[in-house]
Amino acid sequence: QTAKSWNIALSETHTFSPRLVNEARIGVNRIETTRVQPFSNDLSNIPGQFGIQGVPQVPSNGGLGTIFITGLNTLGSNQFLPSIETSLTSQYMDNLTKVWRKQTMKFGFEHQHLRFTILQPPSGRGAWSFSGVYTEVPSQGGGNTGLAQMLLTPIPHTVAGAGDFVGGADNIQASNYANTDMGRNYNAAYVQDDWKVTPKLTLNLGLRWEYFGQIVERYGAQTNFQPAGMTGGVSQLLLTKKRCSVPFSADFMSAAAKDNISIVCSSVGGLGQSQKTNFGPRIGLAYRVTPKFVVRAGAGMFYGGFENSVIETYVDFPFQFNLSYPSLAPNLPITFANGAIGTLETGLSALVPITSAAAEPAGSSLIGEDYHMKTPYTLSYNLTLQYELSAGQTVQAAYVGNGVRHLGVYINPNSPNQILPPGLNSFQYAPYPDFPTGFTYSTFAGNSYYNSLQLNYERRFSAGLQALANFTWSKCRTDASDVLNETAIFYRAPRLPGFGIQGDYGLCDFDITKVFHFSGAYELPIGKGKRFLANGGAVVNGVLGGWKTNWILTLQDGQPLTVPCVISTTSGFGCYALLVPGQNKYAGPHNVDQWLNPAAFTSPPVATTIGQSDRSPLGGAPTQFYGPGFHRLDFSLFKDFRTSESTHLEFRSEFFNLTNHPNFSPPGFSGNGVLAAPGSLDYTSPTTFGKIASTRDGQNDQREIQFALKFYF
Repeated sequence: QTAKSWNIALSETHTFSPRLVNEARIGVNRIETTRVQPFSNDLSNIPGQFGIQGVPQVPSNGGLGTIFITGLNTLGSNQFLPSIETSLTSQYMDNLTKVWRKQTMKFGFEHQHLRFTILQPPSGRGAWSFSGVYTEVPSQGGGNTGLAQMLLTPIPHTVAGAGDFVGGADNIQASNYANTDMGRNYNAAYVQDDWKVTPKLTLNLGLRWEYFGQIVERYGAQTNFQPAGMTGGVSQLLLTKKRCSVPFSADFMSAAAKDNISIVCSSVGGLGQSQKTNFGPRIGLAYRVTPKFVVRAGAGMFYGGFENSVIETYVDFPFQFNLSYPSLAPNLPITFANGAIGTLETGLSALVPITSAAAEPAGSSLIGEDYHMKTPYTLSYNLTLQYELSAGQTVQAAYVGNGVRHLGVYINPNSPNQILPPGLNSFQYAPYPDFPTGFTYSTFAGNSYYNSLQLNYERRFSAGLQALANFTWSKCRTDASDVLNETAIFYRAPRLPGFGIQGDYGLCDFDITKVFHFSGAYELPIGKGKRFLANGGAVVNGVLGGWKTNWILTLQDGQPLTVPCVISTTSGFGCYALLVPGQNKYAGPHNVDQWLNPAAFTSPPVATTIGQSDRSPLGGAPTQFYGPGFHRLDFSLFKDFRTSESTHLEFRSEFFNLTNHPNFSPPGFSGNGVLAAPGSLDYTSPTTFGKIASTRDGQNDQREIQFALKFYF
């Protein structure tokens, strides 16, 4: 991986008078990062040497693709390589400050232009998955037969009750090789007034306006899919007028017409409209009740950026895309339009050329986001009471909270909108049955709230001691999943009327109810000028005097997690286990062998009728339990040994996780190189349910001791 960057900044401050000052700044920043796979520039057809046909041999795309085999490490290279990204940001801002009597007023504006190019094909050399779904005996899975599935040619089954084909890949992906060049504008203006109303009362008043422009592809290579439920009419695939003549395959056009998807050419930049009314008022106050007691309060509305859009519509068919061909059933191999079976030997030859004109609807996935984008915003508020106990010591109590609206969330618009009994093919009831690989749509419909009590004690360094302690008791709830969190949940029935994403309203994935931190530094009272052995002499002072310590103690609760259902209660929807009334979910050992009580969880009823109004088969609320907490004490001991007037030697010892306390992962956790214990979330298996298989930091979680000597001269 390589990274190159440079930036230029100019600033000019003009003093019109002692009470009127203007500052103007301009800057440009450029960053280029490159990550490539092994043999990226070897175009001697390495895949062909292994019998894998059809992999495009173009610059930076050399080497093997990605081969997933259940039970083994991934073979070949990683996906999303090569990755060549460049960003160029230019910025201009101006701030004017005016002091008038007891008020300091500021006015300003800012303009940014962001431009970024990306070459990052998800599966530029192909990706093949061999999970063992073809080669395992039904209802007797877990044999890790993925390797056998890769080695075998698709043939009629030889085991009674097994699939009709026992070889070949059960998922194949391929991407075209295309670069995109995007840009967007950001504008903001503000006014702020710091007003000392009285010697005891200070107000801070402000208003900020922000505009987050649409992402616009320089050459028009972008689309935006609008499902019928979002537009109120037929579904639309929006294309820019610059590229509206891009060719589609005849099968794609036929499937689009059959599923009531119209292709529309749009002259609107970015294929969407940004919100222009992002006004964020702010107010704050500080009131000195007594010389030792201060009250502070504040509230404000803060708009958030889109991180270059919640979902990147520029990685969208037909310009930059990833074709995905999953097996639709354990007894059906992947069969391409030309009749070829999806094996490793077939490679990508059945898909070449990987262009929009040759792509079949079965492998295409359409991506979109709200046409009328709502800017996410946070309404924050706090009330703080601060009291000075003595010189250098203060205590503080605060209520801090916020409500967040219009969070970006992902939903699948190609999911059913009615309850289906298990066993049915949900694609037959989806709005776009001819596009079985699914869609992704982002909508700004998520909400959350956070409320907390925060206590703080601070002692500034004096008499050899400095300390800081704080405690937070909080609660956070949301219907917006954190897709980057390993324990995040996803929506069960986002298109089911009356349920939607609000049906998954629960604890935030990062909700931690109680958190306590205590840190500090202490000079041991031994040696010259100290309480003990003050007259011990040079030897005693040199050996025992001058030692110092630092520490950080963290005690916090665990994060919430969800127990899914262990049986299929519907087709095409998710399901969460129900809590049994009167049962303590933490009863029993409540340790690494059984963190949860299996008797506290049960399955909901199974759906029996298509379109039934009873939603109980979806189960209970998410985030039914909390995982183990996190406890850690880090400690250091150090001393300076004076060797001369200008030199000294520092000895330092550091103890990480001093108490050697293990911090366990929650039941069902897999990641960071560890696998979940089998059956750890299966409440019908009392011997395995709630079993914990790993610690949070793996091998790095145990006590570590470091010693160091450093000579200063």
